[in-house]
Amino acid sequence: MKQIISITALLLCTLFVANAQSNLKPELTGGFRFNEGLTVYKNMVLASNFGTANLDPLNTEGKGYIVSVSGNNVKMFIASDGYLSAPKGMAVHQNHLFIADVGKVVIYNLKKLKEQRPRVIEFPEGELFVNDIAVVGDIILVTVTNTGNIYGLDATDINNVGKPALMGNVPGANGIVVSNGFIYCASYDPNGNPTAANIIYYCDIIGGKGKFEIKPLIPNLKPGQYDGIAITDDGNTLYFSSWTGDEDHGTIYRYDLNGETPVRKIDFGVPFGGPADICIFDGMIYIPDLPNSTLYRFSL
Repeated sequence: MKQIISITALLLCTLFVANAQSNLKPELTGGFRFNEGLTVYKNMVLASNFGTANLDPLNTEGKGYIVSVSGNNVKMFIASDGYLSAPKGMAVHQNHLFIADVGKVVIYNLKKLKEQRPRVIEFPEGELFVNDIAVVGDIILVTVTNTGNIYGLDATDINNVGKPALMGNVPGANGIVVSNGFIYCASYDPNGNPTAANIIYYCDIIGGKGKFEIKPLIPNLKPGQYDGIAITDDGNTLYFSSWTGDEDHGTIYRYDLNGETPVRKIDFGVPFGGPADICIFDGMIYIPDLPNSTLYRFSL
């Protein structure tokens, strides 16, 4: 009898989750203005926005802001305060939100958003297209697309985050994600002319024994404008986005990390104008369409 009750409860729970997801709108537009980056915080998806009249990833207008997405609700999370201009990739570490912006990383204390100003970590001269962020232990990895450099910020002491330390280089380093001891990085040509170097890379943190050695991940991958990158919770499947494809719109790809299945395109039936920093949360993939100020989400 107990087994029957348990199975029934499991089925009801599954149906409830499926029904909840079916009520979610696949396309959200209100509240976004050139939304680029995504991260997850307390069962919400946070989305970064430029907030400008025109799309300029290197603007310094100070109009950037962050919204939260919960269900079909989009709410202001960090209003424009002059510290953010073109906020891109984000990550949460020790209750602090790290945000990549033009020539800097901005850090907000999520427990003291109202009473504490954010801290700003300036990057070396010329490192403008600060793009995405990932966390390895107490090290915050930050990519810079215009130089391809990948920096590390020592956040062991969250109140005294270290200066950017150069760790490695990927041509056009853009989206970055960490899973099971591996770093994965997408390559994007900021000049809009992808070459054979603009592919997906990986680095074996553990096997490399401290050496930041970057290698191509996917055999025979066509060069592209690769941007967002995310991994399923089980660590087995990599999803990544490109602003280019066979047609005149962006594309989402899937790659099984066991290497047994060739990389393949995923058709969501949407002509993405520019799929940026994707993320995976609660069995769904979230895809910001940057130039169209739209956030899409689909069940995996």
